[in-house]
Amino acid sequence: MDGKVPENESVLYRVALGLNRAARGSRLGPGLARAAYGVWEAFWRVYLAARSPLRGTSADFKVAGHRIRMDLRDRTVTRALYLFRLYEPIETRCFVGLLRMGMTVVDIGANTGYYTILAAMGVGPHGKVIAFEPYPPNADLLRRNVALNNLGNVRVEACAVASRTGPAALYLCSINEGDHRVYDGDDDGFYNAGRARERIPVAAVALDDYVERLGLDVDLMKVDIQGAEHSALMGMRRTLSARRELVLMSEFWPHGLLRSGTRPEEFLGEMGALGFRTFEGLREGGFRRTSAEEVLARVRGRNSTILFFSRAELV
Repeated sequence: MDGKVPENESVLYRVALGLNRAARGSRLGPGLARAAYGVWEAFWRVYLAARSPLRGTSADFKVAGHRIRMDLRDRTVTRALYLFRLYEPIETRCFVGLLRMGMTVVDIGANTGYYTILAAMGVGPHGKVIAFEPYPPNADLLRRNVALNNLGNVRVEACAVASRTGPAALYLCSINEGDHRVYDGDDDGFYNAGRARERIPVAAVALDDYVERLGLDVDLMKVDIQGAEHSALMGMRRTLSARRELVLMSEFWPHGLLRSGTRPEEFLGEMGALGFRTFEGLREGGFRRTSAEEVLARVRGRNSTILFFSRAELV
């Protein structure tokens, strides 16, 4: 594929990531969590002020050789990309390593298109990428990023993926453009600066309905929807069962799963029942086989990780 994935994490990126994880860590009290976020906010303001002057609230720049337009009001994905030209380096390297020409990739929770663009470049003009993003401003930026990179193999769907097709609601986070959710988690004191989330109507689709309507054979799937992964899983069982070679990359966030009404072990159990083994990406490259028991013991509360699910061995 064109461009290259960053090979090394900068020191600043690791510091910023550590502050963000500290703020989310379940072992910190509210005071320390707020302090960690305060340092992160101050770091962002100082660094942003030191960059070349910007007009408005958005910027076009290159990441891994690809053009992308981001909303600078976003405090998570955009900040990492704009400050460091780097986001989830281990997971990115693993994801790109799984791509092959001609594949069909589904990106659920595409945000503004970071993984969508990487996938589209990796599968080539004869491959397909379907990107789902329910938040209208993010979906607009996603479409713009597809156009900026002349990606004719991407189809953008401005809807959520859920257990069934029909109307749904999206609960908006005012401090994190990546934390809009299709459920009310009743945790706005920590995740929305103490303010109640605005609720907007959106469309939702069960992936099985969508895939069967278009006649798709899915090879690779990425899911990052803030704890609603189990709900989406309930609407994609046939898709996951249709191809033994399919690989799923998913966020695993126990707090979000619980708030959405699912026990974390239930999500991992469903994947196991479908015949999937569990893997995690390694900093030095490749994958390591893990287990539901190990993941549940290590990733708790507000902490999260990215997992890879495959029936075949990943190396």
